Amino acid sequence: MTKRVVFKFEHGNFTNGFSVSVRIEQENQLLEFEGRLPPAPNLQDTYQRWDSDYRALGNLRLGNFKKVHKPAPTYTELMDSCQKLSADLLACFQNWLQKSADSDFQNFRASLCTELGRGDARIQLKIPAKIREESPQLEKLPWHLWELTPQSKIGVEVALAPTQFRPIEPVERDRAKVRILAIFGAADGIDINTDKTLLAQLKAKGAEITSLIEPKKSEISNQLWEQNWDILFFAGHSSSQGEQGRLFINPKESLTIAKLTHGLTKAINNGLQLAIFNSCDGLKLAWDLADLNIPQVIVMREPVPDKVAQTFLKFFLAEFSKGAELYLAVRHARQRLLETCEKEYPSASWLPIIYQNPNAEPYFWPRFPSPKTQSNYDIIDVSVANFGNRR
Repeated sequence: MTKRVVFKFEHGNFTNGFSVSVRIEQENQLLEFEGRLPPAPNLQDTYQRWDSDYRALGNLRLGNFKKVHKPAPTYTELMDSCQKLSADLLACFQNWLQKSADSDFQNFRASLCTELGRGDARIQLKIPAKIREESPQLEKLPWHLWELTPQSKIGVEVALAPTQFRPIEPVERDRAKVRILAIFGAADGIDINTDKTLLAQLKAKGAEITSLIEPKKSEISNQLWEQNWDILFFAGHSSSQGEQGRLFINPKESLTIAKLTHGLTKAINNGLQLAIFNSCDGLKLAWDLADLNIPQVIVMREPVPDKVAQTFLKFFLAEFSKGAELYLAVRHARQRLLETCEKEYPSASWLPIIYQNPNAEPYFWPRFPSPKTQSNYDIIDVSVANFGNRR
């Protein structure tokens, strides 16, 4: 039986350390622990240096690199630096969680490891807004690489979760197909044609897809109001650099989640289960949707190269549409990124992250009678390097 682990940051920062609590829920059992993570200013600094080189590497691929450094680093130098900083960041992160001299945290971690070692678990990470604002790096760390048990060496999946949420009202599903609203936004400098092809293959798995190509806001709003959807998909440019997440829906127009509040709320109330943003820097999009009580969202933590976005989508959809639970489908797609993209794109497997409403059960692809024609995901070739970034 799968356990649900809720790991909550109560208060604190990297300078002073964090007070944390954990709840482990399984059937009629409930275990609760409290502990403290020690200060980790070096972890925060290492993340900032890694993030700077990661973004510089992406800009260099796009030809947008600003020559702040004198002399400007070469592509090979930036790649080597980014790979080294990835290793440094992971070591610093795991040292913080596993090798701290803080006795309270060691006792806390020992109890947590004992319980998790008795079975599989889904881990939900709750970070209050005040802590996110003061320590924004916290939610971007590679939590899926926390080696809590021997089993975790092959991968665990950690989802972000809101600290405030409302009950999810059950919706009776009366439609015979999975209904997907696919929005393909501004795509200058990037290739989203592979995304379109991969989604189209889901028709053989019982999906009905409505595509909007570089739509106006009114077209998106009308679809959210007038139709019922199971999955919302977006590919194109997006950003979390301002106070809110922003989607670039066509070459002249961008919008925030707030601009679609009423339409999205209606879609969620009518059964929208999952939103996938296969685009750059989407964490704020997920938190904005959290306010609307959406069950689950998949976003990318940082700017994402085309090849990484396409590879993730290919393997995620292949697993998910075969019936794999959402957490497992993301985990497997992440592991495929590790094997296929990490050499060329350092830390590519760190990018996808799930947002999970604590009241929602992970979404499964509904089971339908087997169609006459079966989709073959291996025909999609995403091996050719494409240096576009989806931002």
